[in-house]
This record gives sequence, structure tokens and C-alpha cells, in this order.
Amino acid sequence: MESVQSKSWREQTDPRGLEPEVRRRRFLVHERVTRPLRREEPGLFPGQRTMATVDVVDGFEDILQEPLGAGFWLNTPTSTYQLASVVALSKNPRLDQILEARDRTSGEIVAALRDQRVLSGLKVLDIGCGDGSLAAAIQALGAKAYTADAEQLNPDRRSQITGHVAIDLNSTEALSLIRQATGGHFDIVTENIIEPLLSQKRLQRPKDTRILELGHGLLKRGGYLHYSGSSSEQKMLRKR
Repeated sequence: MESVQSKSWREQTDPRGLEPEVRRRRFLVHERVTRPLRREEPGLFPGQRTMATVDVVDGFEDILQEPLGAGFWLNTPTSTYQLASVVALSKNPRLDQILEARDRTSGEIVAALRDQRVLSGLKVLDIGCGDGSLAAAIQALGAKAYTADAEQLNPDRRSQITGHVAIDLNSTEALSLIRQATGGHFDIVTENIIEPLLSQKRLQRPKDTRILELGHGLLKRGGYLHYSGSSSEQKMLRKR
């Protein structure tokens, strides 16, 4: 049996190891669709508040009611990197033209990407999706977006995506149930699980090896896994 971490994966944690076109596009997408947001966050001590600047994406407020990445526990800023990795895989011939238009704001660029449905033809899964904000944004760009998490999504969010699977990702049945519910063969699987919420104390954060196993089993050959695992570093692997 192939080793998930050796034979079956081509690791691309170093951006220089990505295919040049994917690397260029991922950087360009994040640069052109995000803007800085100054916001207040919880501090280290009870009642303490601190100010921080994070990257967010405008243009999805009609479905998210806030910019993508504007949340703290849900809809977190790292979702902007996940979005950039997905958009970098677009096959739409107009993508570069839209991204390189310097006379457009980030919100106007997102509006053009949505109008062109630049992710049409892609099948995407976000595991540990939280409230499903990222998947809703991805679906709005034309992809078939699925999610998997320990809890159900609210009905409004569920209606904005293709499908959701409520499952503990540590369950021995998680891979087979997600594959059965979605059909598998994803172009890209994304993951950025921080820690279980206070309402999910019974859960444990999946180990990196578990994320790799799920990604390997759900991707099509040549598909990508974008994940952070136990570190804050955003990584990409490609299935051979």
C-alpha cells in the first residue's frame, strides 16, 4: 500500500515547489481580491481587547452579510488564502485579464469573477467548514462546493452550496460517508480547522495524518489539498 506522505503525494509546502502558474496565480489572486481590515479582537486575558489588521475579501456580502475573512472563530481571515488557492486552479481564460485590471477595486474584481463564474467546472470540498462561509463564496464563483463538519449548517447557508455532510472527521467512517454523499473525485479539498468551538467540547481536532488521509481519499488524481494542519502555515499537496 502506498504511503500517503511519500509515494502518493507531491508535497508543495514551499511556494517555490508549486507549478509556476499555480504559484503566480495564487499570489496574484490574494493580492488583488483582499483588502486590509482594522478590527478589535479578544486579548489574552478575560475582558481584554486588542486591535489587529487582517485581510478580507469584499464582494460576497449579499450571501455572507460581511466580508469573507472578517470573523474570529468562524469565517476566519485564513479563508482568504484558501479562496486564493481555489481560484488559482480556474481554467477560465479571462481570469488573468480580470486580476490584472489595475483600475478596479478588490470588490469590483470579485464582482467580475462572480459574473464570469470563474470556478465553473471545479468540484471543491471544505472539511471542518465551520459556518460554511468559504464554501458559499466558492459556489458563488461557479464551483460545486461541498462541506463536511461535525454539525449541520443552518438552512440558509445549506441552500447556498451543493452539499453538506455532518460527520466527526475523526470517525472511522468519515471517509466512506463523505465519499458516498458527495461522489468524491474533488479538484481541491481545503482545511483550516483552528480548534473545536466551545459548543463542540466532545470533539478533538483531527491530527495532520488524518487530514492527509481524508484529502488523499477524496481527491481525484492531480487534485490539490490546501491545509494548515496543526501549524498556522498554509500548505498545498498534489495527489499523484
